Amino acid sequence: ICAVHFMDRATLEHELGRVLKPEGRAIYVNVSPSSNMFGDCGFNAMFFDNWTARDAQSGLDDKVSEQVIWERDITHDQLSIFVAKRSWPNLAIMPQEKIDSMVAAIPDDISKMSI
Repeated sequence: ICAVHFMDRATLEHELGRVLKPEGRAIYVNVSPSSNMFGDCGFNAMFFDNWTARDAQSGLDDKVSEQVIWERDITHDQLSIFVAKRSWPNLAIMPQEKIDSMVAAIPDDISKMSI
């Protein structure tokens, strides 16, 4: 099972400290905007918006140390609806034109994901 949560590193570290037991473990990844997480770099640039700038300010870069690829059961139509209905909090504040551009940028085949 893979759950994806979008948050900056400071928030993530605070949340992990809050919810994990002292012996608890977590794995987190910094997703590169150049990954094909949602299809291509164009979509990711719109989706991640200013997160890349925040990562750079924190000393993080887009240098890939390891790539993980897996198959996923989501169709083009499902992801389109997910974005169009603003299912992630970062989408809730985006202008409608940007949402429309993101939906249009989703490729037909999104059966594999890489981070």
